Amino acid sequence: MKKEKSNFKFERMISVILIICILIGVILHVAPYIYNRSLWLDEAMLVSSICTRSFSQIIASPLDWGQSCAIGWLFIVKSIITIFGTSELTLRIWSLLTSFGCISLVYLLLKDKVKKNYALFITAIFSLTDRYIYYGNEAKPYMSDNFCCLLALFLYQKYRDNKIKLWQMVLAFSILIWFSFPAVFFIAAIMIIECIKFLKEMIKKKDKKILKKLGLCSIVLISFILNYVLWLSATSQNADGALYWALLKFPLIPTSLSDIKLICIMIREFWNFYPIYFAGLFGILMLLYMIYTYRKKKDSSQLVVPFILSLVLLFIASYLGFYPIQDRLIQSYAIVGIVLVGYECNVVEEFFKAKKKKGFKIVFYSILGISLLLIGAGG
Repeated sequence: MKKEKSNFKFERMISVILIICILIGVILHVAPYIYNRSLWLDEAMLVSSICTRSFSQIIASPLDWGQSCAIGWLFIVKSIITIFGTSELTLRIWSLLTSFGCISLVYLLLKDKVKKNYALFITAIFSLTDRYIYYGNEAKPYMSDNFCCLLALFLYQKYRDNKIKLWQMVLAFSILIWFSFPAVFFIAAIMIIECIKFLKEMIKKKDKKILKKLGLCSIVLISFILNYVLWLSATSQNADGALYWALLKFPLIPTSLSDIKLICIMIREFWNFYPIYFAGLFGILMLLYMIYTYRKKKDSSQLVVPFILSLVLLFIASYLGFYPIQDRLIQSYAIVGIVLVGYECNVVEEFFKAKKKKGFKIVFYSILGISLLLIGAGG
């Protein structure tokens, strides 16, 4: 009894420490916003189109200076500055708000599925990461992209848990496509998975009613086609942007040593937000969870298959010249990878409990604690 009480107090103390770390992270997100630095060149080039054009003019032609952005994000920022006036604060407020949204979604993706302290640990890691703090205070769509990607995965998780219905998820996805480029890969992966499942079910049960579900899923495809016709096709024809993207194509079929080198560099981009040691630690833990999922045929996160398939779609799109592989444009994948680390931590603890290896458990906790401290110090 005393031992259980002691363990409860220890776990509670860890929870309090992690909550404090998250609160520090929130403060670190707010502080640069209050400081209100001037727009730097890349921000200025993007917001010049927003500030000098009307709503209709924004979509009439590609953005100036080779910039590209989801139309939904442009309209949100345009609406904010129309109501509250043009300033650095109003131009960046949506990025800050979506930072808070991302912190919440990281926790919600882990809540009720892993031990509370691991959910708090991963949330603290995200909230203290300096690059995410920076992007949360930039008049660019990066943090909004992260929010849309996490929201898509959260909605899928809720759908798999029977908390929302198919039509609700489809409606949300049809809207999200207009607000983020990288979210398209996650949404496409999810819809492919579900459509394959429905087709298998229809063949097995010979139930034509399942065609209604497939028809419902096609709404997402129709939404994407409309988005492509109205905006994406013009964006891809932007001469300056196309030249930039051409340099960052993923060599899906390498033909030289330079292609292999480029592949290694681009893969490293996925973890370019953390020191190499912790990027390696997170990468290994994420890979271990994927292996565990494959061997046990059980994925408590419900994120592994969409994550892998979305990566495949991303690499294919990049190879075809539609999407560049650069850290700030694919940062959402690093966040999802960190979320998967939370599930791996849970699996590791269960292993230690089963084997009754307390010493290894202490070492594991220590490594996680040190990584949190150093990442926080870097932020």
